[in-house]
Amino acid sequence: MGTGAWVAGVLITLNTALVAFTQTVATRWIERHRATRVIALASLVNAVAFGVFAALSPVPSWAVPAGLLGAVVVYTLAEVLGSPSMGELSVYMAPAHARGRYLGVYQLSWSLGGAVAPVVLTSLLDLGPVWPWLCLAVLSLLAIPTVLSLEGGRIPAEDGPDAGAARPADLPAP
Repeated sequence: MGTGAWVAGVLITLNTALVAFTQTVATRWIERHRATRVIALASLVNAVAFGVFAALSPVPSWAVPAGLLGAVVVYTLAEVLGSPSMGELSVYMAPAHARGRYLGVYQLSWSLGGAVAPVVLTSLLDLGPVWPWLCLAVLSLLAIPTVLSLEGGRIPAEDGPDAGAARPADLPAP
């Protein structure tokens, strides 16, 4: 993108710092909302971030660092909203007798994604710099109705301080 290699280090550091300083505040907000709706919001915000990354391809090199900065801030917002909610949902959706298996499959999905993503994204990158970002944006948008469709399941219907939270009585004994 015509920027120095140092920009990646700055952006990773920014992401880490933002997560560290905003996670507590975000978690307080997340507690009051259904996990499915927070994940849907995070997916929408992710799609916006990926769209911004894609839009930076034709931008002049002097403006790219500012665009990357904005995209990383938006991406971090999605990360801060989505990560705790996805973990919470995976615990809450699992029946008590099969919770270990459900959580194992949830973790496996992340490992599988981590293994497949480099191949898929590199293949898309061969088509042009915009394609990986567009693919991620589309996948994020497709996740929204999928996640919202889970609301008919075991997720609490009420919104409130405990909505969607795994309650200690629901968790297996250590």
